[in-house]
Amino acid sequence: MAIIIRNKSTILGLSADLLALQAANALEASARAAADTQLAADLSTEASARAAADTTLTNNLAGEVTRATGAETTLTNGLAAEVSRATAAEGVLTADLASEVSRASGVEGVLGDLTTAVKTNLVAAINSEKSRAMFAESTLTSNLGALQTYVDTTVNEAITDLTAAIATEAADRATAVTAEENLRIAAVNAEETARIAADTLLQGQINNIVSNVDPVALDSLTEIVAAFRDMDGDLAASIAALGTQSQSAITAEETRAMAAETAIADDLAAEVSDRQAAITTVTSALNTEVSDRQAAITTVTSALTAETTRASAAEGVLTTDLASEVSRATAAEGVLTTNLAGEVTRATAAEGTLTTNLAGEVTRATNAEAAIATDLATEVSDRTDADAALQTALDDEIAARKANTSLPVMESRIVTSGKIVLTDKPQGGINGVLNFATVRWFDSANSGVAYDAQIIEDTTDTTGKTFTILLDAEDWNGNSVFVQYLKAIAV
Repeated sequence: MAIIIRNKSTILGLSADLLALQAANALEASARAAADTQLAADLSTEASARAAADTTLTNNLAGEVTRATGAETTLTNGLAAEVSRATAAEGVLTADLASEVSRASGVEGVLGDLTTAVKTNLVAAINSEKSRAMFAESTLTSNLGALQTYVDTTVNEAITDLTAAIATEAADRATAVTAEENLRIAAVNAEETARIAADTLLQGQINNIVSNVDPVALDSLTEIVAAFRDMDGDLAASIAALGTQSQSAITAEETRAMAAETAIADDLAAEVSDRQAAITTVTSALNTEVSDRQAAITTVTSALTAETTRASAAEGVLTTDLASEVSRATAAEGVLTTNLAGEVTRATAAEGTLTTNLAGEVTRATNAEAAIATDLATEVSDRTDADAALQTALDDEIAARKANTSLPVMESRIVTSGKIVLTDKPQGGINGVLNFATVRWFDSANSGVAYDAQIIEDTTDTTGKTFTILLDAEDWNGNSVFVQYLKAIAV
């Protein structure tokens, strides 16, 4: 508050005090009006903010109601679906459990039988199979020995018979060849003897003809001569021709006999060659047969050995498989028993968890619904109270507006030549400028320090909007200052 210099000793001092009090009252009234204006503006802003907030809250509440309703519907559907799924799963588990119990009971019954009579029967069957296999192997060994003896005997007999047959055939063929040779030699000799005899007879006849002195022979010759003479032939030429003819016949017979002897010799050599080739063929066939029989014996022996090995291995595999099956079945029963117990435990725990979750969900949904209902009631009550308060403030503001004719404003103006020009003329002139007719400058170069300066009206401006800044105003040129004043308004 400005310092009022009072001089109560004089009437002038009293007048000055009265004027000062009037100015102070005017300033106070202006300040109050400005504060009321600011309060009205703040109230209007608050009312708008409240209205916007109410709208937002209403929308949010509606959205929350929609969301909560949707969430509750989703939870209800999810709960129903979970109940349906759990019921179905429990039914499946119950059916599986019953099936497993039935199957396990059957397996346990089979396994119980396996530990007593079945196992005994299996052991007896294995022993019987082992005895059968050993007997079969013994039989195969005996049969193989008998077969070997039979093959050896048969082959040896075949070799002996074949050798004897070959020897007999060779002897027969040699005898036949010898006989044939003797026959042919005899035939040659007989032919030679006959030819010699014929030649001797012919020569005797010739000699008789030529030099015979026998009267009978001479008669024959006379007859010949007479015949010759009858034929008017040459006796000497006939005799010569006869001699030539006889010699030709002898020569032809010798040639034929020699050719026949050569043919007989060739046939004999061919026969000997054929017999030797046949002997070679028979010997080769005999050797091949012996080799085939020995190969067959080797094959049978190998097959018997392989069968013995296979049967022994098969018996070992069967014994191992039986032991493995017994071990596997026992382990499988243990695993099935453990799995069944685990499944019962898991299903029981799952059912307990589902029951607990269901109860928890029901409790949570109930609490959430109660909280939403409480929040909704609280929000409705708050909104009702706020609406009543806003209506009261609005009514008060309307009454205050009707009672006042001015509105406080604040402007930022630039100092030019130590003066500022306001947008509007203050109501009451300089008395309408608030804060005791001062303006404020914030020195940004000096950490924002605020400076206040007194202003006075510029009487040269008939609009009443120009004011002069006192106290070193030239230092404020170009800077923005803030001023508050009362602006006249129409009612």
